[in-house]
Amino acid sequence: MAVDAASSDSSALVRREAAAALAFLPAEVRLRTGLPLLADPVLSVRLAAADSLADVDPDALPAAWRSKLDDALEEYVASQRTLADQPGSLVNLGNFYRRRSQNARAERYYRRAIAEHPA
Repeated sequence: MAVDAASSDSSALVRREAAAALAFLPAEVRLRTGLPLLADPVLSVRLAAADSLADVDPDALPAAWRSKLDDALEEYVASQRTLADQPGSLVNLGNFYRRRSQNARAERYYRRAIAEHPA
């Protein structure tokens, strides 16, 4: 599969796009290809992988991967919060929490995006 090859490309940009594309693929592909990207040396690759794996049940993973996923998810949230003055980051956080089945939290970010940045 092309995303597998792209996920190990020497270019961080290619790996980042592979990580982002995982969000549209079946769970087994996302896990097989995405979990190793959580340990990528490039932050943008890790963030894209974390975003694509946001809906994965951590309890279904081996302990070593669960820890890496938890760390990457925390890194993703922290990076979005640093940009919380931009509506896109608030929507990203809303989408993230919706995929994590934290709907009340997601709604707060969506409402905040609307309140702070009306169209």
